[in-house]
Amino acid sequence: MLDLDVGQHRTGLPAGPEAVTLYRAIASSPNLTPGGLHAYDGPYLGCRSRNRKAACNAAFAPVAKLRYELQSAGLRVPRVVAVVRQPSLSRTPPGRRMQSGTTVFWDSGYGNKLRDLDFLPAALVLTRVVSSPVRTASASTWVQSARLRNAAPTLQFLNLPDYNALTHSEENLVIETANADQFKIGDCLFGVPRHICPTVALYSSATALRTMKLSVRGRSQRVNGA
Repeated sequence: MLDLDVGQHRTGLPAGPEAVTLYRAIASSPNLTPGGLHAYDGPYLGCRSRNRKAACNAAFAPVAKLRYELQSAGLRVPRVVAVVRQPSLSRTPPGRRMQSGTTVFWDSGYGNKLRDLDFLPAALVLTRVVSSPVRTASASTWVQSARLRNAAPTLQFLNLPDYNALTHSEENLVIETANADQFKIGDCLFGVPRHICPTVALYSSATALRTMKLSVRGRSQRVNGA
């Protein structure tokens, strides 16, 4: 697939003449098969809902034009993958395909920033308390990529409402909570990752739950999922 830069300025070519030349080169190579176009609309996270949709549609217009130009020249463009990590549009417009990542599993990072998109988290990290000093519980997250980036919590625990993330060393996340005395060594904490993409990349399998019962401060709550 040909990666296009539609405003993120991280990877890819602009949807213009250079992209046409490279796609032609792929199509003419005896060892390559053109798979289509890829466009990530990442820079529009901070826009409001209406402005975000307009900005994404404007960024995608050159991609649609490029696809038409390539197909008119007799080149096969089997797919266009867009909205890969950030679901800027609540529904996938015609001609675009959503790819697995935040758009499928969701996470607490985008959930807290894009509250107008009505998505529910579909992936949790099962952690266990491995130590409990005074007023502090240490949860082993088993997710080495869930670092403390920009001083933000790497996990949002469902069954621990009040806590502060202190440090993250390898697989151990140290948290401070006034409720530490309610947990025993081995107790489970269920966390929604702040960034789901590098989290799922570390696992070759997952356990699917239809219903889960959590206990928060002695109260039970039921979480329904797919």
